[in-house]
Amino acid sequence: MSLTEQELTKLGDQAASVLDEMESVFTAGMGAKPKVEKGPGDYATAVDLELERRIGDALRSRTGFAVAGEELGGADIHSGEPTWLIDPIDGTANYMHSMPLSGINCALISGGVPVVGATWLPMLNQRYLAVAGGPVLCNGEQLPRREPAQLKDVIVGVGNPQTNSERFPRRYRRAVVKRLLDSAFRVRLLGSCALELAWVAGGQFGAAVQFSVHSWDLAPGICLNEAAGVEYTTLDGRPFTLREKSVLCAVPDAAEQLTDIIASLGDPADYV
Repeated sequence: MSLTEQELTKLGDQAASVLDEMESVFTAGMGAKPKVEKGPGDYATAVDLELERRIGDALRSRTGFAVAGEELGGADIHSGEPTWLIDPIDGTANYMHSMPLSGINCALISGGVPVVGATWLPMLNQRYLAVAGGPVLCNGEQLPRREPAQLKDVIVGVGNPQTNSERFPRRYRRAVVKRLLDSAFRVRLLGSCALELAWVAGGQFGAAVQFSVHSWDLAPGICLNEAAGVEYTTLDGRPFTLREKSVLCAVPDAAEQLTDIIASLGDPADYV
């Protein structure tokens, strides 16, 4: 199903309206305790579950499209049909500790790519929205497209270096961080993929490196960065798709420099 520019704009407005309505639930639940342990150090709170259910119900009823989410599952986002993808709280560890570095992620996937991306950061009063072919908006105001910059002049957001996954062992992640500390202007570990990708599109960061992440973490930010003129690949330089589990996202010039640094570190498997 192909969506017109006018339809995408309307769908973006509908997503924004739904997320605006959910901000009070998000802010009221700050500091919530874990309800579900999904894996070592990986939790969902009751607020995650409530938000995903309410956002999904609202989007389904207002647009007629299917819904999938991090906590409750749902439709197949790779079917090609328009499907909403929800991460009700990105940065749950921050959220559980009453830290403002967390937000709501929502994207519309069509033909396997995100065509609407919305990242709401209620505690920071920042709401990022983009549709395919359009500009990035923050709180309704159009942001400029990102310009090239050198890696030495930009801040880089990095995903969790503490996790030890089969694809990206802890030693490899820390080797990446060490090289970035020597190469970038500053390195920041904020604990929210959604926030870090939104800040690349928004201009606060010049790049973001994410190791073991999922489509709901990435889809809205990819849509935002596509609209902002930011380059993105997998960590090993391959074209990015929503089936991938890593992303390197950076402004031009810094993207090439980052790719060279990552390549110089070799195969992550050698760090097991």
